[in-house]
Amino acid sequence: MTKIMLAFILFALPTRARDNGAAALAAAGCGAPETEFTLKVDKKSHPLPQAEPGKATVVVFAQLGSACLGCAIVKMGIDGSWVGALEHTSYSFFSIPPGDHRVCVALQSSLKRISEMAAAASLTAEAGNVYYLRVLPGNNKLLLKLVDPAEGPLLIKSAGLSIATPKKP
Repeated sequence: MTKIMLAFILFALPTRARDNGAAALAAAGCGAPETEFTLKVDKKSHPLPQAEPGKATVVVFAQLGSACLGCAIVKMGIDGSWVGALEHTSYSFFSIPPGDHRVCVALQSSLKRISEMAAAASLTAEAGNVYYLRVLPGNNKLLLKLVDPAEGPLLIKSAGLSIATPKKP
């Protein structure tokens, strides 16, 4: 009986750790870890996002350069749902209602656990505003930083527009 209980505990612990990791990612604003995207980057198009009436717009830039992280796709999420993806030097944007939100970025696939390669930020959005966030490589992690609104259009000029499509399971 002791062996059965020990085996149960040993097999249950990794599952519980994964559940806690998924819960932490969801609390940070990330979506389901198994969601993946295919990605195309349009380097010729640089549209300046405008906020929709009654909403705010969030623009996320990836500035990963030639770092190893730049080889991977970075997913971006808001309030527990993935909304797109980025790579290298690209950007994407999405609309949100006014209020408090959690924005998350994470590597789509990694040898490390996804929670180790994720970053998040809180954002209080006001209708009509455009918010800019930048994803940077950190010391074996991702960083997510708010960008001055005056600098945002300059970053768009030097980045490709990322067009992400969710992969079918």
